[in-house]
Amino acid sequence: MGGHVGGVHDHRGLGLAGQDRGDRAGQHRQGPQHRQRDVADAGRSAGGGDEPVGELGEAQRLGPGDLQELTAQGRVVDGQVDDGGDKLGVLESLFTRDSARRKLLPTMLPVQTGWHSSNYGWRIDPFNGQRAFHEGIDFLAEQGTTIHAAAGGVVVFSDYHPQYGNMVEIDHGNDLVSRYAHASRLLVKAGDVVLSGARIAEVGRTGRSTGTHLHFEVRSRGAPQNPAHFLRLPG
Repeated sequence: MGGHVGGVHDHRGLGLAGQDRGDRAGQHRQGPQHRQRDVADAGRSAGGGDEPVGELGEAQRLGPGDLQELTAQGRVVDGQVDDGGDKLGVLESLFTRDSARRKLLPTMLPVQTGWHSSNYGWRIDPFNGQRAFHEGIDFLAEQGTTIHAAAGGVVVFSDYHPQYGNMVEIDHGNDLVSRYAHASRLLVKAGDVVLSGARIAEVGRTGRSTGTHLHFEVRSRGAPQNPAHFLRLPG
């Protein structure tokens, strides 16, 4: 990496967070082509900067709603399966489904050889010198370094964005989305189904960027979340 990489900075809200909070949940039910058009439109309304609300904390990672659902379903099992029935088998099926959901959480590091340089939260925007909210984590890595999917899901956007540059967006279900920005090369297309760890792009510096790096975001119902609450970061 050149000397400029040490000062890597990224964009702020870029208008995506503001628009997404209102209607992203509905957009997740639309097809990939519709999603590409919506993300591109969001870039033209660059602004935002409001602090995200509804951040997912560490304690919520296991999904309290899912636990409540399991409890409710357990009561249904008690009511529908007699004492001679296979209650254990039914409960085992429910917990298997819960385990599958957890595998769709973006916990894998998107780059294996990089280290994160700019954290999630308030900072000074390098382009205008104003206080701005950084909605993801930046990982320093060499040009061309492989970017991996942080979890399995469906690619809903893989194209150039005027602010994010070459960007991939993966829908993991349950209104959870991960974004990978400023790539030099895209290796997947909208509609592709990917597994955790799949090669989806290569690190670059396209779009609104001051150096070679990966900008990584996690969003829940359109609102940015702290990726550190999901990723298995070293140390």
